[in-house]
Amino acid sequence: MKRIKLFKLLHFLKRKKEDNRFKILYLIVLTIFIFFLIYFYSLEPDIKARDFLPPETSFYYEWTEKDENIKINIFDNSIPDNNKDKILNIIAQKINKVEDIIWFKIKEDNNFLIKFSHKIKKDYLKELIVNNPHYFFKIKQDYILFITEEEELLNILPNYLVEDFIINNQKKGINIYWKNNEPDFLKELVIWLNPLLKNKEEGVFINLDKDSINLFLKREKKGEDLNLASAKIINDFDLLTLFGNSLENKNILNNFLTSLYTSFPHHSLALGNFLEDIILLQKNDNYLLISSQDWQSRIGSLMQSREIIEVDNILPDGTKYVELKQAPEQTIIKDRYLETEYWQIDNLWGLNLDQFYYLSNSKDIIKEVIRSNNNLNDIIYTCLEESNDNINNLLYLKTAEIDNKSIKEYLEENNLNTINLIHYNNYVLEGWKLCF
Repeated sequence: MKRIKLFKLLHFLKRKKEDNRFKILYLIVLTIFIFFLIYFYSLEPDIKARDFLPPETSFYYEWTEKDENIKINIFDNSIPDNNKDKILNIIAQKINKVEDIIWFKIKEDNNFLIKFSHKIKKDYLKELIVNNPHYFFKIKQDYILFITEEEELLNILPNYLVEDFIINNQKKGINIYWKNNEPDFLKELVIWLNPLLKNKEEGVFINLDKDSINLFLKREKKGEDLNLASAKIINDFDLLTLFGNSLENKNILNNFLTSLYTSFPHHSLALGNFLEDIILLQKNDNYLLISSQDWQSRIGSLMQSREIIEVDNILPDGTKYVELKQAPEQTIIKDRYLETEYWQIDNLWGLNLDQFYYLSNSKDIIKEVIRSNNNLNDIIYTCLEESNDNINNLLYLKTAEIDNKSIKEYLEENNLNTINLIHYNNYVLEGWKLCF
Protein backbone atom coordinates (compact mmCIF):
# COMPACT_ATOMS: atom_id res chain seq x y z
CA MET A 1 0.00 0.00 0.00
CA LYS A 2 2.81 2.38 0.95
CA ARG A 3 4.57 1.58 -2.34
CA ILE A 4 1.45 2.48 -4.31
CA LYS A 5 1.05 5.80 -2.44
CA LEU A 6 4.71 6.63 -2.95
CA PHE A 7 4.43 5.88 -6.66
CA LYS A 8 1.38 8.14 -6.97
CA LEU A 9 3.18 10.92 -5.16
CA LEU A 10 6.19 10.67 -7.45
CA HIS A 11 3.93 10.65 -10.51
CA PHE A 12 2.08 13.73 -9.23
CA LEU A 13 5.33 15.62 -8.61
CA LYS A 14 6.57 14.72 -12.11
CA ARG A 15 3.37 16.07 -13.69
CA LYS A 16 3.68 19.28 -11.71
CA LYS A 17 7.23 19.71 -12.92
CA GLU A 18 6.19 19.17 -16.56
CA ASP A 19 3.25 21.58 -16.13
CA ASN A 20 5.60 24.24 -14.79
CA ARG A 21 7.94 23.75 -17.76
CA PHE A 22 5.01 24.14 -20.14
CA LYS A 23 3.88 27.28 -18.35
CA ILE A 24 7.37 28.79 -18.65
CA LEU A 25 7.52 27.90 -22.37
CA TYR A 26 4.04 29.32 -22.89
CA LEU A 27 5.01 32.57 -21.15
CA ILE A 28 8.15 32.91 -23.30
CA VAL A 29 6.19 32.42 -26.55
CA LEU A 30 3.47 34.81 -25.39
CA THR A 31 6.05 37.46 -24.48
CA ILE A 32 7.75 37.19 -27.90
CA PHE A 33 4.37 37.46 -29.63
CA ILE A 34 3.42 40.58 -27.61
CA PHE A 35 6.75 42.25 -28.44
CA PHE A 36 6.21 41.43 -32.12
CA LEU A 37 2.75 43.05 -32.07
CA ILE A 38 4.10 46.14 -30.32
CA TYR A 39 6.91 46.45 -32.90
CA PHE A 40 4.60 45.80 -35.86
CA TYR A 41 2.01 48.38 -34.89
CA SER A 42 4.64 50.95 -33.95
CA LEU A 43 6.15 50.82 -37.45
CA GLU A 44 5.61 53.98 -39.44
CA PRO A 45 3.80 53.22 -42.72
CA ASP A 46 6.00 53.61 -45.79
CA ILE A 47 4.16 56.57 -47.28
CA LYS A 48 5.55 59.82 -48.64
CA ALA A 49 4.01 63.22 -49.14
CA ARG A 50 4.45 62.91 -52.92
CA ASP A 51 2.20 59.81 -52.88
CA PHE A 52 -0.76 62.19 -52.60
CA LEU A 53 0.09 64.62 -55.38
CA PRO A 54 -3.00 64.97 -57.62
CA PRO A 55 -2.65 64.31 -61.37
CA GLU A 56 -3.52 67.97 -62.05
CA THR A 57 -0.19 69.04 -60.51
CA SER A 58 1.73 71.31 -62.90
CA PHE A 59 4.74 71.90 -60.63
CA TYR A 60 6.15 70.64 -57.35
CA TYR A 61 9.20 71.36 -55.20
CA GLU A 62 10.02 68.82 -52.48
CA TRP A 63 12.41 69.31 -49.57
CA THR A 64 13.41 65.84 -48.39
CA GLU A 65 14.51 64.95 -44.88
CA LYS A 66 18.15 65.01 -46.03
CA ASP A 67 18.03 68.32 -47.87
CA GLU A 68 21.49 69.90 -48.25
CA ASN A 69 22.42 73.04 -50.17
CA ILE A 70 23.87 72.45 -53.62
CA LYS A 71 27.51 73.54 -54.04
CA ILE A 72 26.79 76.12 -56.72
CA ASN A 73 24.19 78.83 -57.14
CA ILE A 74 22.30 77.85 -60.26
CA PHE A 75 18.89 79.36 -59.53
CA ASP A 76 17.16 81.79 -57.19
CA ASN A 77 16.03 79.64 -54.26
CA SER A 78 14.60 82.56 -52.28
CA ILE A 79 11.09 81.95 -53.66
CA PRO A 80 10.84 78.27 -52.61
CA ASP A 81 12.57 79.04 -49.30
CA ASN A 82 10.03 81.77 -48.55
CA ASN A 83 7.24 79.25 -49.13
CA LYS A 84 8.97 76.75 -46.86
CA ASP A 85 9.34 79.35 -44.08
CA LYS A 86 5.66 80.22 -44.43
CA ILE A 87 4.66 76.59 -43.85
CA LEU A 88 7.08 76.10 -40.96
CA ASN A 89 5.54 79.15 -39.27
CA ILE A 90 2.08 77.62 -39.67
CA ILE A 91 2.95 74.21 -38.19
CA ALA A 92 4.89 75.97 -35.39
CA GLN A 93 5.73 73.55 -32.53
CA LYS A 94 5.62 70.47 -34.80
CA ILE A 95 8.67 71.52 -36.86
CA ASN A 96 10.92 68.83 -35.37
CA LYS A 97 8.39 66.15 -36.40
CA VAL A 98 8.54 67.05 -40.12
CA GLU A 99 10.15 64.57 -42.54
CA ASP A 100 9.51 66.21 -45.89
CA ILE A 101 7.57 69.14 -47.35
CA ILE A 102 6.15 69.58 -50.86
CA TRP A 103 5.09 72.89 -52.33
CA PHE A 104 2.96 72.21 -55.41
CA LYS A 105 0.76 74.10 -57.83
CA ILE A 106 -2.52 73.36 -59.53
CA LYS A 107 -2.77 76.10 -62.13
CA GLU A 108 -1.56 79.10 -60.11
CA ASP A 109 -2.78 77.98 -56.67
CA ASN A 110 -0.16 77.23 -54.00
CA ASN A 111 -0.63 74.04 -51.99
CA PHE A 112 1.46 72.07 -49.52
CA LEU A 113 1.87 68.47 -48.37
CA ILE A 114 3.79 67.77 -45.15
CA LYS A 115 4.86 64.31 -43.97
CA PHE A 116 5.15 63.98 -40.16
CA SER A 117 7.11 61.31 -38.32
CA HIS A 118 4.17 60.72 -35.92
CA LYS A 119 0.42 60.54 -36.33
CA ILE A 120 -1.33 63.91 -36.56
CA LYS A 121 -3.81 64.36 -33.73
CA LYS A 122 -7.23 65.88 -34.36
CA ASP A 123 -6.70 68.43 -31.58
CA TYR A 124 -3.69 69.74 -33.46
CA LEU A 125 -5.76 70.00 -36.66
CA LYS A 126 -8.39 72.06 -34.82
CA GLU A 127 -5.65 74.32 -33.48
CA LEU A 128 -4.29 74.89 -37.02
CA ILE A 129 -7.73 75.80 -38.34
CA VAL A 130 -8.33 78.32 -35.54
CA ASN A 131 -4.90 79.97 -35.80
CA ASN A 132 -4.76 80.13 -39.64
CA PRO A 133 -8.14 81.31 -40.97
CA HIS A 134 -6.75 82.00 -44.47
CA TYR A 135 -5.74 78.35 -45.01
CA PHE A 136 -7.61 75.08 -45.22
CA PHE A 137 -6.32 71.80 -43.77
CA LYS A 138 -6.89 68.08 -44.21
CA ILE A 139 -5.24 64.92 -42.81
CA LYS A 140 -4.49 61.99 -45.13
CA GLN A 141 -3.67 58.55 -43.71
CA ASP A 142 -2.73 59.92 -40.27
CA TYR A 143 0.75 61.17 -41.22
CA ILE A 144 0.15 63.58 -44.12
CA LEU A 145 -1.10 67.14 -43.69
CA PHE A 146 -2.56 68.93 -46.73
CA ILE A 147 -2.60 72.75 -46.65
CA THR A 148 -4.29 74.81 -49.35
CA GLU A 149 -5.35 78.40 -49.93
CA GLU A 150 -8.50 77.31 -51.78
CA GLU A 151 -11.28 75.45 -49.97
CA GLU A 152 -12.56 73.81 -53.17
CA LEU A 153 -9.22 71.98 -53.50
CA LEU A 154 -9.60 70.12 -50.18
CA ASN A 155 -11.00 67.04 -51.92
CA ILE A 156 -8.61 67.01 -54.88
CA LEU A 157 -6.03 64.65 -53.36
CA PRO A 158 -6.16 61.15 -54.90
CA ASN A 159 -6.70 57.97 -52.91
CA TYR A 160 -4.20 56.16 -55.12
CA LEU A 161 -0.61 56.67 -56.23
CA VAL A 162 -0.27 58.74 -59.41
CA GLU A 163 2.09 56.75 -61.63
CA ASP A 164 3.66 59.85 -63.19
CA PHE A 165 5.14 60.93 -59.87
CA ILE A 166 6.82 57.60 -59.01
CA ILE A 167 9.78 58.45 -61.28
CA ASN A 168 11.50 60.90 -58.95
CA ASN A 169 11.61 59.04 -55.63
CA GLN A 170 14.94 60.32 -54.32
CA LYS A 171 15.19 60.43 -50.52
CA LYS A 172 17.77 63.19 -50.25
CA GLY A 173 18.23 66.65 -51.69
CA ILE A 174 15.46 68.55 -53.48
CA ASN A 175 13.03 66.98 -55.97
CA ILE A 176 11.52 69.24 -58.63
CA TYR A 177 8.88 68.63 -61.30
CA TRP A 178 7.25 70.86 -63.89
CA LYS A 179 5.19 70.36 -67.01
CA ASN A 180 5.45 72.45 -70.19
CA ASN A 181 6.87 75.72 -68.82
CA GLU A 182 9.30 75.98 -65.92
CA PRO A 183 8.67 78.56 -63.14
CA ASP A 184 10.58 81.83 -63.62
CA PHE A 185 12.90 81.20 -60.66
CA LEU A 186 14.20 78.01 -62.35
CA LYS A 187 15.20 79.58 -65.66
CA GLU A 188 18.91 79.69 -64.76
CA LEU A 189 18.81 75.97 -63.96
CA VAL A 190 17.12 75.25 -67.29
CA ILE A 191 19.96 77.00 -69.12
CA TRP A 192 22.31 74.40 -67.60
CA LEU A 193 20.06 71.49 -68.51
CA ASN A 194 18.64 72.68 -71.83
CA PRO A 195 20.78 70.37 -74.03
CA LEU A 196 19.34 67.37 -72.11
CA LEU A 197 15.69 68.41 -71.98
CA LYS A 198 13.16 66.82 -74.30
CA ASN A 199 9.39 66.23 -74.25
CA LYS A 200 8.75 68.99 -71.69
CA GLU A 201 5.03 68.51 -72.23
CA GLU A 202 5.36 65.07 -70.56
CA GLY A 203 7.02 66.61 -67.51
CA VAL A 204 10.57 67.22 -66.27
CA PHE A 205 11.82 65.49 -63.10
CA ILE A 206 15.00 66.74 -61.40
CA ASN A 207 16.82 65.94 -58.16
CA LEU A 208 19.31 68.46 -56.77
CA ASP A 209 21.77 67.27 -54.16
CA LYS A 210 24.79 69.04 -52.67
CA ASP A 211 27.13 67.85 -55.45
CA SER A 212 24.89 66.62 -58.29
CA ILE A 213 21.98 67.32 -60.61
CA ASN A 214 19.92 64.32 -61.71
CA LEU A 215 17.47 64.59 -64.62
CA PHE A 216 14.92 61.77 -64.97
CA LEU A 217 13.09 60.77 -68.15
CA LYS A 218 10.51 58.08 -68.83
CA ARG A 219 12.21 55.27 -70.71
CA GLU A 220 10.75 55.41 -74.20
CA LYS A 221 12.49 52.43 -75.80
CA LYS A 222 14.60 49.56 -74.60
CA GLY A 223 17.63 49.16 -76.78
CA GLU A 224 20.62 46.93 -76.22
CA ASP A 225 22.57 48.11 -73.20
CA LEU A 226 26.33 48.70 -73.26
CA ASN A 227 28.58 46.57 -71.13
CA LEU A 228 31.81 48.56 -70.94
CA ALA A 229 31.66 49.45 -67.25
CA SER A 230 34.28 46.88 -66.22
CA ALA A 231 36.83 47.95 -68.88
CA LYS A 232 40.25 48.99 -67.52
CA ILE A 233 41.19 52.66 -67.88
CA ILE A 234 44.40 54.58 -67.30
CA ASN A 235 44.89 56.36 -63.97
CA ASP A 236 45.55 59.85 -65.30
CA PHE A 237 43.74 61.48 -68.22
CA ASP A 238 42.31 64.86 -69.28
CA LEU A 239 38.96 63.73 -70.64
CA LEU A 240 36.93 60.53 -70.89
CA THR A 241 33.91 60.02 -73.13
CA LEU A 242 31.73 56.93 -73.54
CA PHE A 243 29.67 57.08 -76.73
CA GLY A 244 26.62 54.82 -77.03
CA ASN A 245 24.78 54.01 -80.24
CA SER A 246 22.02 56.62 -79.94
CA LEU A 247 22.49 59.46 -82.44
CA GLU A 248 20.46 61.86 -80.29
CA ASN A 249 22.57 61.22 -77.19
CA LYS A 250 25.82 61.40 -79.16
CA ASN A 251 24.73 64.81 -80.39
CA ILE A 252 24.10 65.90 -76.79
CA LEU A 253 27.65 64.90 -75.82
CA ASN A 254 29.07 66.63 -78.88
CA ASN A 255 27.15 69.81 -77.97
CA PHE A 256 28.72 69.74 -74.51
CA LEU A 257 32.19 69.15 -75.93
CA THR A 258 31.96 71.91 -78.55
CA SER A 259 30.69 74.38 -75.92
CA LEU A 260 33.63 73.56 -73.63
CA TYR A 261 36.46 73.30 -76.16
CA THR A 262 37.45 75.55 -79.05
CA SER A 263 37.96 72.42 -81.14
CA PHE A 264 36.81 68.89 -80.53
CA PRO A 265 39.50 67.30 -78.32
CA HIS A 266 40.15 64.50 -80.81
CA HIS A 267 39.87 66.59 -83.99
CA SER A 268 43.13 65.14 -85.30
CA LEU A 269 41.78 61.61 -84.98
CA ALA A 270 39.91 60.34 -88.06
CA LEU A 271 37.28 58.39 -86.13
CA GLY A 272 34.49 58.58 -88.69
CA ASN A 273 31.77 56.13 -87.70
CA PHE A 274 33.78 54.70 -84.81
CA LEU A 275 32.16 57.05 -82.28
CA GLU A 276 29.73 54.33 -81.29
CA ASP A 277 29.85 51.91 -78.37
CA ILE A 278 33.38 52.94 -77.44
CA ILE A 279 35.25 54.64 -74.62
CA LEU A 280 37.51 57.48 -75.72
CA LEU A 281 40.19 58.97 -73.42
CA GLN A 282 42.55 61.86 -74.06
CA LYS A 283 45.85 62.52 -72.30
CA ASN A 284 47.74 65.51 -73.66
CA ASP A 285 47.96 64.86 -77.42
CA ASN A 286 47.46 61.12 -77.08
CA TYR A 287 44.29 59.05 -77.02
CA LEU A 288 43.03 55.64 -75.95
CA LEU A 289 40.08 53.84 -77.56
CA ILE A 290 38.29 50.96 -75.81
CA SER A 291 35.76 48.75 -77.54
CA SER A 292 34.16 45.33 -77.32
CA GLN A 293 35.18 44.74 -80.98
CA ASP A 294 38.65 43.90 -82.26
CA TRP A 295 40.49 46.97 -83.58
CA GLN A 296 42.78 45.03 -85.90
CA SER A 297 39.96 44.41 -88.38
CA ARG A 298 39.19 48.15 -88.74
CA ILE A 299 42.51 49.79 -88.03
CA GLY A 300 43.11 51.00 -91.60
CA SER A 301 40.71 53.92 -91.22
CA LEU A 302 42.51 55.13 -88.10
CA MET A 303 46.08 55.12 -89.38
CA GLN A 304 47.50 58.62 -89.83
CA SER A 305 49.30 57.66 -93.03
CA ARG A 306 49.69 54.71 -95.32
CA GLU A 307 52.94 54.37 -97.30
CA ILE A 308 52.66 55.00 -101.04
CA ILE A 309 54.96 52.86 -103.22
CA GLU A 310 55.97 53.08 -106.91
CA VAL A 311 55.23 50.06 -109.10
CA ASP A 312 56.68 49.77 -112.66
CA ASN A 313 54.08 48.75 -115.24
CA ILE A 314 53.75 48.36 -119.03
CA LEU A 315 50.73 49.32 -121.13
CA PRO A 316 49.45 46.89 -123.85
CA ASP A 317 51.24 48.98 -126.51
CA GLY A 318 54.53 48.49 -124.68
CA THR A 319 54.70 51.94 -123.05
CA LYS A 320 56.36 51.89 -119.65
CA TYR A 321 54.80 53.88 -116.75
CA VAL A 322 55.03 54.10 -112.94
CA GLU A 323 51.87 53.36 -110.95
CA LEU A 324 51.45 54.74 -107.40
CA LYS A 325 49.89 52.22 -105.05
CA GLN A 326 49.12 52.05 -101.36
CA ALA A 327 51.53 49.76 -99.59
CA PRO A 328 50.15 46.41 -98.44
CA GLU A 329 48.75 46.20 -94.92
CA GLN A 330 51.38 46.74 -92.29
CA THR A 331 52.90 43.83 -90.45
CA ILE A 332 51.63 43.17 -86.93
CA ILE A 333 54.54 43.36 -84.50
CA LYS A 334 53.93 41.64 -81.17
CA ASP A 335 55.67 42.43 -77.91
CA ARG A 336 55.19 41.76 -74.18
CA TYR A 337 55.07 43.92 -71.07
CA LEU A 338 54.62 42.53 -67.55
CA GLU A 339 53.85 39.15 -69.13
CA THR A 340 50.98 40.67 -71.15
CA GLU A 341 51.08 40.66 -74.94
CA TYR A 342 50.39 43.82 -76.96
CA TRP A 343 50.85 44.60 -80.64
CA GLN A 344 51.86 47.39 -83.02
CA ILE A 345 50.65 48.23 -86.51
CA ASP A 346 52.39 51.23 -88.04
CA ASN A 347 52.14 54.07 -85.46
CA LEU A 348 49.31 52.49 -83.47
CA TRP A 349 49.50 50.11 -80.50
CA GLY A 350 46.81 47.69 -79.37
CA LEU A 351 45.95 45.30 -76.59
CA ASN A 352 43.36 42.54 -76.17
CA LEU A 353 42.55 42.18 -72.48
CA ASP A 354 39.70 40.07 -71.11
CA GLN A 355 36.70 40.84 -73.35
CA PHE A 356 37.88 44.37 -74.28
CA TYR A 357 40.09 45.77 -77.05
CA TYR A 358 42.36 48.79 -76.55
CA LEU A 359 43.97 51.01 -79.17
CA SER A 360 46.25 54.04 -78.76
CA ASN A 361 48.70 56.24 -80.63
CA SER A 362 51.04 55.89 -77.63
CA LYS A 363 52.89 52.77 -76.54
CA ASP A 364 53.23 54.28 -73.06
CA ILE A 365 49.44 54.50 -72.69
CA ILE A 366 49.03 50.82 -73.62
CA LYS A 367 51.63 49.95 -70.97
CA GLU A 368 49.76 52.15 -68.51
CA VAL A 369 46.57 50.17 -69.20
CA ILE A 370 48.40 46.94 -68.42
CA ARG A 371 49.67 48.38 -65.11
CA SER A 372 46.38 50.01 -64.13
CA ASN A 373 44.06 48.67 -61.44
CA ASN A 374 41.30 51.17 -62.33
CA ASN A 375 38.23 50.52 -64.43
CA LEU A 376 35.31 52.60 -65.69
CA ASN A 377 33.21 51.65 -62.66
CA ASP A 378 35.55 53.78 -60.53
CA ILE A 379 34.39 56.83 -62.49
CA ILE A 380 30.73 55.81 -62.63
CA TYR A 381 30.03 54.99 -59.00
CA THR A 382 31.60 58.09 -57.52
CA CYS A 383 28.59 59.76 -59.14
CA LEU A 384 25.90 57.14 -59.76
CA GLU A 385 24.95 55.22 -56.63
CA GLU A 386 22.62 52.60 -58.12
CA SER A 387 24.72 49.61 -59.19
CA ASN A 388 21.88 48.07 -61.23
CA ASP A 389 21.73 50.98 -63.72
CA ASN A 390 23.02 50.49 -67.26
CA ILE A 391 25.48 53.12 -68.53
CA ASN A 392 24.81 54.40 -72.06
CA ASN A 393 26.91 57.56 -72.36
CA LEU A 394 29.45 59.31 -70.16
CA LEU A 395 31.53 62.48 -70.15
CA TYR A 396 34.22 63.03 -67.50
CA LEU A 397 36.52 66.03 -67.72
CA LYS A 398 38.85 68.19 -65.66
CA THR A 399 37.99 71.86 -65.33
CA ALA A 400 41.63 72.89 -65.84
CA GLU A 401 41.56 71.45 -69.39
CA ILE A 402 38.45 73.38 -70.57
CA ASP A 403 39.06 75.95 -73.33
CA ASN A 404 35.90 78.03 -72.80
CA LYS A 405 37.20 80.76 -70.48
CA SER A 406 33.86 81.94 -69.04
CA ILE A 407 32.70 78.39 -68.17
CA LYS A 408 36.15 77.50 -66.85
CA GLU A 409 36.27 80.60 -64.59
CA TYR A 410 32.73 79.95 -63.33
CA LEU A 411 33.55 76.34 -62.40
CA GLU A 412 36.86 77.29 -60.77
CA GLU A 413 35.22 80.07 -58.74
CA ASN A 414 32.84 77.44 -57.34
CA ASN A 415 35.73 75.03 -56.61
CA LEU A 416 34.49 72.48 -59.15
CA ASN A 417 37.56 70.62 -60.37
CA THR A 418 35.81 67.87 -62.34
CA ILE A 419 32.56 67.38 -64.25
CA ASN A 420 30.99 63.92 -64.54
CA LEU A 421 27.97 63.58 -66.83
CA ILE A 422 26.37 60.11 -67.05
CA HIS A 423 23.47 58.91 -69.18
CA TYR A 424 21.95 55.78 -67.68
CA ASN A 425 18.79 53.67 -67.64
CA ASN A 426 17.05 50.93 -65.71
CA TYR A 427 13.79 49.04 -66.28
CA VAL A 428 11.61 52.09 -65.50
CA LEU A 429 13.43 55.23 -66.55
CA GLU A 430 16.46 56.78 -68.13
CA GLY A 431 18.31 59.79 -66.85
CA TRP A 432 21.25 62.16 -67.06
CA LYS A 433 23.21 62.77 -63.86
CA LEU A 434 25.69 65.62 -63.58
CA CYS A 435 28.15 65.39 -60.67
CA PHE A 436 30.59 68.08 -59.57
